[in-house]
Amino acid sequence: MAARHLLLDLAGVLCRFDSTVRLERLAVASRLETAEVDERLYGSGIVDRCDRGELDAAGIRDVLREQLGLDCDDLELAQLWASAFTPDDQVLAVIDSVALGVTRTLLTNNDALLRDTLPVVLPAVHARIAIPLFSATTRATKPSPSAYAAALTVLGAAPADVLFVDDSESNVDGARRMGITSVHFTSAQALRSELARAGLLA
Repeated sequence: MAARHLLLDLAGVLCRFDSTVRLERLAVASRLETAEVDERLYGSGIVDRCDRGELDAAGIRDVLREQLGLDCDDLELAQLWASAFTPDDQVLAVIDSVALGVTRTLLTNNDALLRDTLPVVLPAVHARIAIPLFSATTRATKPSPSAYAAALTVLGAAPADVLFVDDSESNVDGARRMGITSVHFTSAQALRSELARAGLLA
């Protein structure tokens, strides 16, 4: 029996991800060196705190302005923050081929600012996702069992009802330990083949 839920990673699957782009654009906006921005956000642990849901969207905006001295409105700040993500059109085309009746759910280790502004900063992704599950909401990051358990609870699904796709082998392994059939993402073409084999394409 084919899975009823397709669980998809964001960075590395639905989008190409490059944190350097985010850092460079924030550096330009803040007039700081890229390495300094990196240390203030990643080196300090702020990004990890955001991903764990310790800060809401307003709190993240406040921290970014405080740490980097940014003088920009909320929309520009959200766009700068999301600049690390570039939707992968080939992958999105595969997702468009998924059969009706299969729920397309996002499971991502990401923060409340990206979550709340997803429709604006990544509209192509938002349009294809029925349920966006962020670690900032579930307070659990992959590959923790709690992350997958939270997704199953929200979906009201058993592990056998779900197919999970992620570019991280450790995340794939974590899902498999929960009994969830999982695909290690390598390319859009390979993903199409895997979903066809699983009976999830129209």
